[in-house]
Amino acid sequence: MKLLYGYLLWSILAVVGMGPLTHIASVQSGPPGSQYLWLKGNVGLTNVGTTSVAWADQSGNGHNCTWGAGTASNLTTSSINSITTLAWLSGGTKSYLTCTTAALNGQATWTIGVVFEYTGGVYNSTTLWYNPALFADNFGYYGAYVADNGGTFAIAENYVTIENVATVTGGSLGIPQYMIMQLSGGVLSVSINGGTAATVASGTTHTASANAYVGYSGFVQTTNQYQGQIGEILVYEYAANVGQIAGYFHNRWNI
Repeated sequence: MKLLYGYLLWSILAVVGMGPLTHIASVQSGPPGSQYLWLKGNVGLTNVGTTSVAWADQSGNGHNCTWGAGTASNLTTSSINSITTLAWLSGGTKSYLTCTTAALNGQATWTIGVVFEYTGGVYNSTTLWYNPALFADNFGYYGAYVADNGGTFAIAENYVTIENVATVTGGSLGIPQYMIMQLSGGVLSVSINGGTAATVASGTTHTASANAYVGYSGFVQTTNQYQGQIGEILVYEYAANVGQIAGYFHNRWNI
């Protein structure tokens, strides 16, 4: 009887995240609340392939993303595990969205999470923030960048008085992944698919453009364009629970 009781107790603790089967993130049903910006591929994405393209912010803050510049026909819709995404067809063509007043100017704490599938082949090893941007400002002051370094290479960049950069290697090109970067407590961190985070000391983000950008080319670049898909972007002006974001992305996108 004692053995049966012990097994049942162990099983219950494992399910709630206290036993050997712990995977707290995977049981989360939704992302952390109070988003600053929330783009979902299957919600609010309209007029793709035209200069009227729009991606409506689901946070309630009105940081809607609309056509920025380049070639509108380079954008199309695709899917990751049957969920609609926004796709960039060619890394040789500039096409990006501008998100109104969505910048992280002068912030000492923030979190960015992105579901993506990178299929490009760009890698600028000399200046890492010259690589294609998933979500960033347009002046290299902060951003989530990706590159091809024999596989997907995630780059988190934050400019204080110099660029602080943390990098981590993910899976192969052309497979769905998610990247989470966070600035909190004087540390910038980045991880892919819930793996071990790379970190670097950092501080309050330099004042940047009032807007943020999705699929922007690397800073001051004309050739390092994004190629692939972006399915969802979560941005917070606080240190959101990274495990909860990872669990939400894992469950929703089956990554």
